[in-house]
Amino acid sequence: MKKAIFLLLIFSGQALAQGMMIEPHWTYVAGDKVNTIEPAEDGIYVGSDRGIKSIGYSKNFRWSYETFGEVNAISVGENILIGTSKGELKMLDKGGKILWEREMPGYIGYGGATDMNEAGIIAGSMDGYVYMFNTTSDYLWKRLIGSYVRNVRLLRDRIVAVSDRHVYFLDYDGTVRMSVNIPGRIRDCSILDDMIVIGMDDDIVYGYNLTGSLLWSFSAGERITGISVWEDIVVGTDRGRVMVADMGGRVKTVINASSTVSHVHDCRAGIVVATLDDRIGVYSRDGILRRYHYVEGRTTKVASRGDEIVSSTSMGNVYFMRVPVSDGLTSALVLAFAAFILVASSYIVARTWRS
Repeated sequence: MKKAIFLLLIFSGQALAQGMMIEPHWTYVAGDKVNTIEPAEDGIYVGSDRGIKSIGYSKNFRWSYETFGEVNAISVGENILIGTSKGELKMLDKGGKILWEREMPGYIGYGGATDMNEAGIIAGSMDGYVYMFNTTSDYLWKRLIGSYVRNVRLLRDRIVAVSDRHVYFLDYDGTVRMSVNIPGRIRDCSILDDMIVIGMDDDIVYGYNLTGSLLWSFSAGERITGISVWEDIVVGTDRGRVMVADMGGRVKTVINASSTVSHVHDCRAGIVVATLDDRIGVYSRDGILRRYHYVEGRTTKVASRGDEIVSSTSMGNVYFMRVPVSDGLTSALVLAFAAFILVASSYIVARTWRS
């Protein structure tokens, strides 16, 4: 009897640790490879190999617009800015009507390579230049910052642009305030209002302030595959680990995922991890797997809006899942498991005393 209860404890604990497999709330078939997605208040914008689509949160199709190149970048404001693999920079209204378009010498290859605000529009090209336009598409200036541009951000009083090996701080007229040469190749980065977090192609994560001074660094111990920063700094690796660090670069949690990590996303619902075994998992900040589902194809992006998580794949699917911040079912399982342990322990103790 003791052995049976002991085995039940082990199996119950394993089941709890493995989380709950659930089906996504819905799956939308876009029809061709999805490169990027951008959830907004009015709907989800889907950038694919043949253009952009807008779908509602009830899976309803709203409109589509075809492009010559692959849509790799989407920025959402009052209107929709898209950048493509053919160097197209297009502005659409939220009904899908084209407002203006420009052609750039290079092409836009990264999802973080466009940004816009009331002062203008910036686009980072694979030719190594950042291009600045005003809000009506007039060309203002360009600046060479590296071999290719992967991330740009328009901040209140400066522009931050990240290339393969450099971080540039620019004024809005294109004047270079300063640049930082990063040792090695930049794998991923996140530009915040007060800090830049950079993950290198090897295993080092750096944090810089907006004047280019190094704040901290730490080693992930493995090759970095992705970075996301919101409440914490989340780093995915090629050996299936996810490091969760605070904003001071101090690692506080290590998550062992099911396979090589392709994408990480830190959001209100928790830490979302996409792995190469076609799985999307949502973890708590202390590393507990809350729930997961499988996808068809390689995950190309994970994004969120509140407790709503959206992911896309190379097979052309968009998955939508709502994960409440306070997971009542997970909490109930934890309480039930604790109660089970208490009852089982009491039973074992009682049997031991009798014998």
